[in-house]
Amino acid sequence: MIKKLLRDNIIINPILRIVIKTIHCSLTPIEKLTSLYRIYGVVTICIDNISFKIYSKADDHIANELFYNNGYEAQEFQLIKALTKKSRYFIDVGSNTGIFSIYSALTNKDLNVVSIEPHPSNYRRLLQNVEINKLTNIKAFPNAAGSTEGTVEFTIPKDLSISTTASSNAAYTKNFHNIEYTTIAVRQKKVDDLLAELPITQRDVIKIDVEYYELEVLKGAESILKYKRPLVVIEILEYEILISQFPAMKGKIDATHADKIFNFLMHLGYYCYSIDQNGLTFLHSPERQQNRNFLFTPIRLLQHTYAHSEIDKVLQEISE
Repeated sequence: MIKKLLRDNIIINPILRIVIKTIHCSLTPIEKLTSLYRIYGVVTICIDNISFKIYSKADDHIANELFYNNGYEAQEFQLIKALTKKSRYFIDVGSNTGIFSIYSALTNKDLNVVSIEPHPSNYRRLLQNVEINKLTNIKAFPNAAGSTEGTVEFTIPKDLSISTTASSNAAYTKNFHNIEYTTIAVRQKKVDDLLAELPITQRDVIKIDVEYYELEVLKGAESILKYKRPLVVIEILEYEILISQFPAMKGKIDATHADKIFNFLMHLGYYCYSIDQNGLTFLHSPERQQNRNFLFTPIRLLQHTYAHSEIDKVLQEISE
């Protein structure tokens, strides 16, 4: 109770979070303390010299990790920044509270960002964060993305709190955290339909992170992928690694999920690169990869590996 009173106090929270952040950055990491004393209110986050504001009611796990410099998805942010500097469109499927959307929109002020987020609480927070940053180049849709158009059941926390694991894949979501869940009806659309009027090209980026529902999103984007050939940044969770962390999922989710995604994109002429700490590494398969984030390119690149500082070479090869 005392922790919550201190954390949720609009005067005390900024003071204590700065103290904790200073200690955390200069001494032995204290992840437990940064997790217990989550940020509350509007905070400024800086990633690779891009600063933006995020609102949290001590409920945004991603914002918390970024504020305290805990290294959340550092390589993916670095890649997104490099790719979107030369893009016209960034499509953020499963945009959560909008952090990647806002980051990319500020990286390139001429970029057009499309954010797709079906969880109502996440979506409202996304809109709030866009407004806080006074951005006009983000267009948001409160839809699920999938292989068909219609109404689908979407699993979210029963208390309607924001969530990083809400999904149309109920078996995945319900076995992730030990909390109560409920299902709501949301309107699902195909990415092909949402983006039909946009002049997407090979230099544009589609990012997909939808909690074990990625294959359905890809099926609904098949025409865009086949004919317009954008870059695809995607989270692929490997079954064996996942169930080692969450044993309750065993036998309840598709064990061939990663292979199906890889084969689907390879069939469309895409090539897989792991997004590593040092850059990109070509892969024949995502199987047994500890990493979970991948870049799929519409051509086979000339080099087997690329440092993050060499991403311009990637863009140049794709444009030729």
